[in-house]
Amino acid sequence: MKKLFLALCLSLLCINVYANHLRPTIVLVHGALLTSSIWEPVQSYLQNDGYNVVTIDMPGRAKDGVDPKGATLASAVSKLCKVINAQNNPALLVAHSQGGAVITQATHECGDNIKGLVYVAAVVPLPNEKVFSLLNDQDNQNFDLATTLDENVGLAIPNLKGPIKELFIGNAHDEDANHAINNMVPEPIILGDGTLHYDLNKFNKIDKFYIKTSQDKIISPETQNKYIHRINFKTIYTIDSGHSPFVTHPHLLAKNLEDIINNLEVTL
Repeated sequence: MKKLFLALCLSLLCINVYANHLRPTIVLVHGALLTSSIWEPVQSYLQNDGYNVVTIDMPGRAKDGVDPKGATLASAVSKLCKVINAQNNPALLVAHSQGGAVITQATHECGDNIKGLVYVAAVVPLPNEKVFSLLNDQDNQNFDLATTLDENVGLAIPNLKGPIKELFIGNAHDEDANHAINNMVPEPIILGDGTLHYDLNKFNKIDKFYIKTSQDKIISPETQNKYIHRINFKTIYTIDSGHSPFVTHPHLLAKNLEDIINNLEVTL
């Protein structure tokens, strides 16, 4: 009986080790005006549940020395590819907002190490489209209300005197909202002006998931539906939040990502 028990334990251990070997590394990509710090609550939940999680700062922030006018879509994708290719396991790319363009273009640049794409209130441009080409007038007006444009240095600067909480954070508790807003950074304009060029057939073969935010005022539910209706997403989730569910619903967002990984592991 003792030998049988030990054998069973060893078998279960091997299964867990094998499962962890197959489990992808989660790479979290932030959106405009933000840094990797916005993912901290979600990252903590996932790591506590045993997932390997990596975050990345897009070029032109976090005191990286990159000139705002050089923080292009191409430079962002190049940086992301280095992170992806440094992982032992394949990558599940999770992007918020503008970051959706970065992970979409990455499917063309980063080899075969991408096993899934998750879009969190994010753009999903098709080839030859600009990053924000599908946003409607109200989306653009709301972003303009939340920022001040400095074309001389090529930055969109968070407008702390404007309705940035209502537009970006939504129904967050004041403490959480203030923490998120105080960690916002000027956004290099040039990344959002990029045009995507990638292999649509290759992109279509990758499992894709969308997490919709039903109260969003920056990329509205109507705009998100445009992406959802023209892309073959394996599963669509909805969080009753504004544009920043990692602030207002980090636990639910993390659970959605865990569910996505469970779906992915069947095919890994």
